[in-house]
This record gives sequence, C-alpha cells and structure tokens, in this order.
Amino acid sequence: MQLTELTSRLSCPQCRSPLELIDDNREGRLGCERGHMYPVRNGIPLLLSPQSADRLSHLKQTAENIQVRSRLARYPLLEKLAHFLRPPHPFLDPAGNVQRARMGAILLEKFSQPAILDIGSGLDSKNLEGLPLSLRPRCACLDIRPAPGVSVAADGHELPFSGESFEGILLQGVLEHVPEPYQLIREAYRVLKPGGLIYVEVPFLQHFHYSPDDFYRYTLHGLEHILRDFRKIEDGVLSGPGSALCDFLTEAPAAFFRSSLIYWGIKWVGGWLTLPLKYLDWFYRVPERAHMMSGALFFLGAKEE
Repeated sequence: MQLTELTSRLSCPQCRSPLELIDDNREGRLGCERGHMYPVRNGIPLLLSPQSADRLSHLKQTAENIQVRSRLARYPLLEKLAHFLRPPHPFLDPAGNVQRARMGAILLEKFSQPAILDIGSGLDSKNLEGLPLSLRPRCACLDIRPAPGVSVAADGHELPFSGESFEGILLQGVLEHVPEPYQLIREAYRVLKPGGLIYVEVPFLQHFHYSPDDFYRYTLHGLEHILRDFRKIEDGVLSGPGSALCDFLTEAPAAFFRSSLIYWGIKWVGGWLTLPLKYLDWFYRVPERAHMMSGALFFLGAKEE
C-alpha cells in the first residue's frame, strides 16, 4: 500500500489524532495537531512513541536466521542454493494458503475495496500467499523496523491507525514474540471494521526462536481465549504432530553448537532427514486430538457487526 493512501488511515500513536504528511517526499515527516513528529525513511513512516522505542530497545536487534542470511548474502550463489534447497513444509504452507484464500473470498464478498493490515509482516512474502491477487496491493505491512516490503515501522502494542480503518488483519507468527499479546489483540480489534476478519497463526510445540524475542506458546483453547472478542469462523491445526516431532528431532542435535552457521547448517540437514515425518500430518487431518500435540495452530474470526 502506497504512503499517500496509507496516510489517510494513520493516527498518532501518542494522542490518536490524525497524521499529515508534511514533506511530500520519501525522506519527509509526519505530524499531528499536537506537535508530535515522526520521520519518513525511504518512504516508510517510523511511528514509534518514546514508550515503544524504550520497550523495543532491549530486544535482540535481528533474528539469528536473518543474521545468517545476511552473512550468506556475501556469497549470492550459495545463498540462492540454500534458499532453493531448504526443507519444505508440505502441510504448513498450503494450510495457511487455504485459510488466507478463504479470508480473501469473504472480504471481497462483504466489502467493495477491502484493505488488510499485516501486523508483524517481517521479511517473508509468504505472509500474503493465498490471498486473491486483487487484494495483495491493498495490504499494509507493519513491522517494528523499516525494511523492504514494510509499509509502516511501528509497535503492535500501539497501532498508529485510526479506529475501524481496515477490513482484514493478519497476525501470523507474531503473538509469541510480543510481551503483551492481549494488548496487541485489543489494538487489532480497535482498528478492524465491524464485520472485518482476523486471521492468526501461532506455534504450540515449537522450539524457542528469536524474532526479535520469543515469549509464549499457545494451545488451541488458549488461542480461542485470547481472541474471545472475535466470533470464531474456524480454528484448528496448521501443522500437526508429524511436523512437531520433526522440529524437536532437528533442534536437539543443532542445539549442541554455539556457532550460528553450524547450528543452522545442522537444522538444514536435519530438516531433510526428518522430512518424511512431516507426512504423518496427513493422517492427523481429521482426529480431534491432533491439536493436543501439533506444531502450529490457526484462528479465523470476525468482529461482530
């Protein structure tokens, strides 16, 4: 989503008053009527209040996998080869695509020009896969720091948007990384229009992972509880017991090593060696107890009209 269109939805994270683009360029400023000013860097607004900036200052600056990726970037051929040959997720990715496609179809049926906020978008373009192609340009991607593909750099605890400014919200692999998840959920509820949809993915049985920190894991009942303000459309298993077992068997030998390159190298090899275990998830698609030992869960819900 372009900055000019996004500005009409923005509000000051400190006082909630509307923000205006003062300098109409990629290195300008945004300001509110109470005098709070925020920079724009390479077309990306940096909308952090002093409280948010202080909260985020102690976090690990960059996830370890991104650090390794940046080191590999010195060797483009090796980086492309490692990316192309990474172990696949035969059920995790397709399952997410199915739910995003369902979300997109409902939004297009209910709203004429729905806009979607992807909170904690990170650097992974897979966040939008499955959504109808017509909706992807109408996605605003928010993360805590500016990066290619990010529309707004801000804190999810203080979303810099006016109330009821989006028809859809994506929260994928985010709630485990925020210290106050229910505060983020309340903010998501505030900026979502009545009748709008929220799609959430969370880990259950997964290893600890920085991005930039890691605080929580969720059972299906815990996920339903934290999203209790939304009407549930569907929830369930995103990646099943086979994927969870694969994750533990891959992580256990890698955890012996302090070197990031060795750690991720072993995980890469282990991911391929244990890949057949992931196909056990096929047999866990129906059993109602599958959520009790799954790798990841999802929730698709709506804000009551």
